[in-house]
Amino acid sequence: MTSVSLAVGVGLICALLSALGTNLAFLFKHRGAVAAPDVAMRHPLRSAIDLFRSKWWSIGWGVAAGAFALHVAALTLAPISVGQAVLAGGLVFLAVLAERFFGFELRRRQWIGIGVVAVSLSLLTLTGGGGGEAHSGYSLAGMIVFEGIAVCVGLLLVLSHLIERIPAQRGVLLGIAAGLGFGISDVAIKGLSETLRAAWRASSAPGAWSSSRRRSSRSTRPPAASRSATASP
Repeated sequence: MTSVSLAVGVGLICALLSALGTNLAFLFKHRGAVAAPDVAMRHPLRSAIDLFRSKWWSIGWGVAAGAFALHVAALTLAPISVGQAVLAGGLVFLAVLAERFFGFELRRRQWIGIGVVAVSLSLLTLTGGGGGEAHSGYSLAGMIVFEGIAVCVGLLLVLSHLIERIPAQRGVLLGIAAGLGFGISDVAIKGLSETLRAAWRASSAPGAWSSSRRRSSRSTRPPAASRSATASP
């Protein structure tokens, strides 16, 4: 097993644990949000304080923080297509945990949908080159365009309650906006990890430190004319 495939394997394990922790945190926070006072969009600070006063919300937030750290590790070590497929597969964890431990009831149609998603994501993981190179270049301009469009669409969905003609439920639109937010953050994290990795390789390359030291010594050494003038009586 090469070092690259080993790193990808560790990244996939981090993605699996992150998916489990993230969806467990969702259920904890849902239980805490139900017990807390209703959220008022016009009073975000008060609503946030009320939520964190709920024990289960605070526990869920802590679990989510740990899951996010694993999420970042997964995106750093594994290809984003494969890692994100495993992270999205946490929907299966969510369904099982919700029904077995949190009192939710899923119907046959919902289980069929979850099964289809699980099979699709498994095929994507198997064919996504999990043993190959986990890192690749990207276009900064392309990323800026993608992120900018996604942010604008997400903001429109968040503010969609101001448009009365939209028939969709507000929860559905906010869920789509949250999905876009996850996608935006994942692409940004992967891009940042690539930049930091390239900077680290450049700084730790053989001869980089010695060449930097030679440049520093040349910059502090006095010019030849000054040395000759100093040496002459």
